[in-house]
Amino acid sequence: MTELFVPYNEALELKQLGFDEPCLASIRKDRNFPYIPSKGGLFSNHLFNNDFAVPCPLHSQSFRFFREKYKLFCETRTSVVVKENRLTFSGWVINLHKGEPIGEYAGSGETYEEVELACLRKLIELCKEKNG
Repeated sequence: MTELFVPYNEALELKQLGFDEPCLASIRKDRNFPYIPSKGGLFSNHLFNNDFAVPCPLHSQSFRFFREKYKLFCETRTSVVVKENRLTFSGWVINLHKGEPIGEYAGSGETYEEVELACLRKLIELCKEKNG
């Protein structure tokens, strides 16, 4: 289930870009996996006074954040290639709301999740450039 959540570095970048929604998990800098409390509960930025631990959003929350705040839509066009008996996934497009595509950025990986993470990293990069 942990693959549904973004990694620490991306969670921190999202926080710095203004992501502030309740999350089912938190993630610490020194851990590679999200903490999901057994009794439930939600995490938000006001619970953390430093960047050692941050709320850990689901991938779907992250993509919704980019759609709503930055008007960036990511469309995954996955192509699958078999190479040396292994599947390789690639391809996604980022569009502006009611506008022309701002680019086709090829992300690749051995799993769909790796491509999804590459897309999330590109969205973060684009927003940092826009704010920078």
